[in-house]
Amino acid sequence: MLRLFHPDIHYQRGDLEIEGIARLQEFYLRQRTIRSGRHTIVALIEDDPWVVTRGRLDGVLDSGEKVSVEFADFHQFQTDLIWRRFTYFRNRAV
Repeated sequence: MLRLFHPDIHYQRGDLEIEGIARLQEFYLRQRTIRSGRHTIVALIEDDPWVVTRGRLDGVLDSGEKVSVEFADFHQFQTDLIWRRFTYFRNRAV
């Protein structure tokens, strides 16, 4: 998955800011609280260099809690890689 991201990725996920591919990898390996789940995209808009998605995650957190979370993701591309990403949660952050 990390091959989709630019080495200088800037990811703003709610109040969390992640800078650089090494920090992004650390987040996904050690900090992300989602054990498993399925993302369902309900809307997708592409306007170069942006791709915006709206969707829902149905999953299980590391605590065992089942969740259904609505989100919107904004991806800005540079050289065919995600360079900037912004994630917003509707009903709760995960």
